[in-house]
Amino acid sequence: MTTFLTDRDRALIHAQVQPQVDERFPKPPRDLSELAVKVDSMSPEMLPAAFRPWIEDVCNRMRVPIEMVAIPIMVSVATIVGRKLCIHPKRRDDWQVVPNLWACVVGRPGALKTPAMHEALRPFRRIEAQLREQYEGETEQRTSAQSVVALQIAAIEQQIKSAHKKAGSDLSDLTEQLAEKRRELKSFDATEPRLSTSDASVEKLGELLRSNPHGLLMHSDELIRFLKSLDKPGSETSRAFFLEGWNGYGSYTVDRIGRGTLHIPALCVSILGGTQPGPLRSYVREAMSDGSGADGPPATLSTARMAR
Repeated sequence: MTTFLTDRDRALIHAQVQPQVDERFPKPPRDLSELAVKVDSMSPEMLPAAFRPWIEDVCNRMRVPIEMVAIPIMVSVATIVGRKLCIHPKRRDDWQVVPNLWACVVGRPGALKTPAMHEALRPFRRIEAQLREQYEGETEQRTSAQSVVALQIAAIEQQIKSAHKKAGSDLSDLTEQLAEKRRELKSFDATEPRLSTSDASVEKLGELLRSNPHGLLMHSDELIRFLKSLDKPGSETSRAFFLEGWNGYGSYTVDRIGRGTLHIPALCVSILGGTQPGPLRSYVREAMSDGSGADGPPATLSTARMAR
């Protein structure tokens, strides 16, 4: 059966199938996909000239974006420089900025984040190995020197005991020699120089910073896991510790009944890690809200272009 529609019938049918427009929203809903923010990629011209050939070579061989290699390199350089140098943003002002960096490489699973960071940190790890080898090589000489000074201290103490038995003996020279030898013995106390750590409690990290006042790198392959560990009950002081360490120029003092007082003259901690877009998105959303994650000045987060 064939049905013939007039123009009036067609107009009525067209009006019935059209969605009803709410008077409160006169315009149709906008496609939210148009609001997606596109992350700009890094160009080679943005890299320091000294590092550009090396970074480009690694990226070409591994077939990864420049950001995945450049970010770990810049953080490792900032760690090595640490508090040795500072930036004066104003010429006639005492404002100082320590070139300390917190950074995160963001990419989907299988984007080669970990291999890229491993390759970028290769020179940094080589410097760490050289420092460790030098420290171990000097340990034997330092131990021998300590033994000699300890024997000298014992001999001076014996002289003081013998002289003390004699009436009217002048012990000033011997006590001065004893104090000098004790200072010499204390000068042999040395701790292993460190540049980074992957897993350390706040108390242990504080002790490491006392021995390494220029700063340390906290490297975590899964950065969000590390950041969420600071949200656990009882970790409030740890969270404040790292927030203070971002500035790089302040001091920090911890007082505990059992451990006593730990004073850190220079609190400077760099942070480097990797994560995926999903966990980072949820964590940043919490930090940008008025919830428990919104505390302290937000650190500058350098993110790599998400690998597609």
